[in-house]
Amino acid sequence: MRRYGFRGTPSSVLIGREGAMLHETFGVEEDLVVGARIAMALASTGTS
Repeated sequence: MRRYGFRGTPSSVLIGREGAMLHETFGVEEDLVVGARIAMALASTGTS
C-alpha cells in the first residue's frame, strides 16, 4: 500500500497491459462504474 500510495481499504486499482496504473480509488465503487472503467481501458488499447 505504501509503494502505490493507497490510503487504506477498500482500495481499487486498474492496471493496464503495459503495467501502468490507469485508475486508483479509495472506497467502494459501483459495479457498473468498475465495468465501465474496464471497458474504456480495453477500448483504448484496441482490444475487445
